[in-house]
Amino acid sequence: MIEIRLHVNHMSVQGVDWKALLAALNPEPQRELLYPLTMDPCFFKGKRPRAIIFPDGTRVETVSWKKLSETLLKTCAEDPEKRKSLRKLRNQIRGRTRTILGSSPAGMFSPVRLGQQLYFETNYSAEYLVKITTKRILDAVDFDYSGIWVALESA
Repeated sequence: MIEIRLHVNHMSVQGVDWKALLAALNPEPQRELLYPLTMDPCFFKGKRPRAIIFPDGTRVETVSWKKLSETLLKTCAEDPEKRKSLRKLRNQIRGRTRTILGSSPAGMFSPVRLGQQLYFETNYSAEYLVKITTKRILDAVDFDYSGIWVALESA
């Protein structure tokens, strides 16, 4: 890398952003910070998720809180007993005006299909999505998320 920098610094070509070119050739690794999903949901406000890390070490990349909630709930629904419990909760978990977990996407602004006749509304803030996913849904079906970590972009 030192040889490239010396060579590039001696070249004088107009219109070329050499620093950007070098950064593209040798990107610094992006840092991320890990936090347990059990943290107070208000902690996640204003932060961007990069991945979910499950207790077995499985890492699932996520680009948004919507995808994070979807991944958690789909993981929960893989267990037949938890899926049965989720189905019992359909149309019972509501926000102020909309159904959060329903049997159809009707009335939802941004529904995600979790399974047959099982939809989740994701049109909420980061803080509220984490809160409803963990406290109102996963706790209600007795899904243990204490070993799940969230990788956040570092500032």
